[in-house]
Amino acid sequence: MTAPESKEIYKDYLGIVHKKPGDVAPVWRISVYALVERGGKHLFIKQMHNNRWELPGGGVEISESLHEGLLREVYEETGYRVQAEEQPFYIGEKNFFGTRDQKYFRAIALMYRAKLTSEKQDKQVINTIVEDEIADVAWLNIAEVKEDNCLPLFWPVVQGLQGQVGAK
Repeated sequence: MTAPESKEIYKDYLGIVHKKPGDVAPVWRISVYALVERGGKHLFIKQMHNNRWELPGGGVEISESLHEGLLREVYEETGYRVQAEEQPFYIGEKNFFGTRDQKYFRAIALMYRAKLTSEKQDKQVINTIVEDEIADVAWLNIAEVKEDNCLPLFWPVVQGLQGQVGAK
């Protein structure tokens, strides 16, 4: 008997589709991301492997609270310390294939508004956990982020921000 074919799409960081065998269960992953605004610009990162803008953040470790994971991820990826609001303003879901551990993930992405606690950026921490993970850290006008240069998970948030800017 063969395993049923999965209808879910799991792409790796290069955008290559991986078919999940029907008898393989995906691993749930909770991810947290920060929307940080300063002087009319928003903090974005670009990872080496996909060349698209995204909000800083990532997976929460089992030993961390959501906020602890968020503060850690933002610091590791950008060198900035932030303070986040208590509740997420947006919740997204994505499936992906992790090439490092060869697992299929179903991720819940919680996005929080956050503020810098200091203007000081510690650039030395960037890429110290995962070598060559982050290609760029930038403060962008929201109009600079387009659908073709933004990770799909974050595009609804960017569109909402662009609508707010256009309404002003």
